[in-house]
Amino acid sequence: MSASPGRAAPSLDPPPRDPDVRFDELYRSAGTAVLGYSLRRCSSRDDALDVTAETFLVAWRRREEMPEEPDEARAWLFGVARWCLANHARGDRRSQRLGRRLAETLDVGTLPDPASTRAGPTAGRSGRRSTRSLRTTASWSP
Repeated sequence: MSASPGRAAPSLDPPPRDPDVRFDELYRSAGTAVLGYSLRRCSSRDDALDVTAETFLVAWRRREEMPEEPDEARAWLFGVARWCLANHARGDRRSQRLGRRLAETLDVGTLPDPASTRAGPTAGRSGRRSTRSLRTTASWSP
């Protein structure tokens, strides 16, 4: 049978599966393994949970790019997890460098005494009446 001019020959390949269904299957089959992978490489359980969540968030956003074959999709997912772990590690290093820099340069004597700062319901009660009214109105406005 020949195809008529202008029409494509019918494909013998099965139609592509729904990316949402493929993501759900990948999540159910590899979720625990990705968490284990993260737990072995992170310094805390909370960090591992964050990395795992980020991995599946990225996978969900890129589910159209996910390979059709389950084994390839699993390898792809672990590649995503690897990049999420690398991003997390970079963020930790930046945070530690910033903490060290602040500790070296910050003079504790220049920090205000927390007991002397006013917060809470009485914070806006000083000043002129018109200013106080304006602050109250601004805080209640959506």
